[in-house]
Formats: sequence, structure tokens, C-alpha cells
Amino acid sequence: MDKALYLVDGKPMIERAFSAASAVSSEVIIAVNDWTRASSYSMLQGARFVVDEGFKGPLGGIFSGLKSCSGDIALILPNDMPRVTDRSLSELLGRVDGFDVVTFILPNGALEAVMAIKVDEGRKLIELLKIHGRNKITDIYRGVPRLLLLSAAKLGISGELININTRNDLNLIELRGDFDSDILLKRDFDLNGFNGTDVQKSLWGTISTGDPWSEAIYYAEMGVPFLMAHTLLDSRNPEVRRVGHAFLRGLAIP
Repeated sequence: MDKALYLVDGKPMIERAFSAASAVSSEVIIAVNDWTRASSYSMLQGARFVVDEGFKGPLGGIFSGLKSCSGDIALILPNDMPRVTDRSLSELLGRVDGFDVVTFILPNGALEAVMAIKVDEGRKLIELLKIHGRNKITDIYRGVPRLLLLSAAKLGISGELININTRNDLNLIELRGDFDSDILLKRDFDLNGFNGTDVQKSLWGTISTGDPWSEAIYYAEMGVPFLMAHTLLDSRNPEVRRVGHAFLRGLAIP
């Protein structure tokens, strides 16, 4: 069975996510990997479908959606987050001004794929990621100059942001942890030639030098160990990568 069609409170997961998105946007675009998949979602009246293009994985779907988006700001919402509400999505949309991307930091410190993103910057960013062979959601957060992490704990919405990957996850009520403050990451660089003084504190510095430490230390100092750990996973040294995996396990993230 298609995971998106798992029933939560009697409705398929994707239908619940679609309802939340429709409440805050007049245009809802669903990226699928083929048109056969789109035919499974006939219950989503008013949705517009696009097929992943350019490259595989979640960034392919995001890129296709951004290319088809007619607005200046887009919401990215995974279909495996069925408890999310329009209130949570409105929080993202209401805080984009001054940032390229806004997402939630969960109580355990993890960052998920739900975000608000400026469309032009998102298109440019993902084109660059494709050139560099990158395909992770975390690369979006590491690659933009201006990122805002809203504390799900402070907003009281952590239970809405649980990913449902297995049927056992349907029983999860909330996430626990100590990350209860918003975090602002504003770095001095741009995506046109990577001009600026803070390139080394971003994904682009790690890619260009093969040395993850400037970027990793920045996230450690800003209190975002999730991004620090993912940065260490880009090290050429297997022992450093081992440390990155250990940090993720410490955050209870596989």
C-alpha cells in the first residue's frame, strides 16, 4: 500500500496534509514520481500534479514544485506529516520576511522537510545542488544564507510534526527534548558567485575545501547540532563521519 494512503483518523495521510495546505494556499501542487501515482490521489480535488524531474529523491520533487509555483513564497510539506495543521503552516509563512527559508526545529533538535521557502532563491539553490550532486533536504538548510528555525516546543506544536513512516508511528503522541528557542542563522554570502565573508560557514565552503570544520563549528556555536552532524558526514575522514553519526544517534535520529 502507498504509505501516503495510510489512514489516520479515517483519512489517508496525504488527504490530511492536503487539507492543511489548502487552508493557507489557493494553489496546492503535488509532486509525484510518475502519472500513475497521481491517479491514486483522485480524492484531492483541486490539486495540481507535477512529475519529478531533473534528479531523483525529495529535491527532485521540490524542484518540480518550485518551477510550477506562481507565487513568491512556497510551502514544502511532506505527505507523511498528517497531523500538521494550517496554524503551523501559517507560522512558517508569517516569518519568511528577512529569510530565505523558515522551518521548525523539533524538541530533539532535528529539522524536518516542512518549510516555507522563497521561490526564486529555492529554484536557484536546488539548481546549484544538482550541479554539485547533492540530494539531501538538509542541503537546503546548509546552503541558504538566511535560515530561521522556529521552536516547535515553544509554539506547542511538536505533536503535529511527527513523521509517519511505519504503522507503529501512528501511536506516537509527541516529541521530547530541550530545544525550546528560535534560532536565527544569517550568513554573509550570496548564491551568485558565493560572494561574502561567511561562505566557509555554509555547505558551499565545505564542498569547495573538503574541510567541514568551519561550517560544523558555526552550527555548534549557534546551537544546531543536527546540522553540525550532517556537516561532519561530508568529511573525507571516516572517523569524523563516525562522530557525525554518533551525534545523530545522540539526538535519537537514525
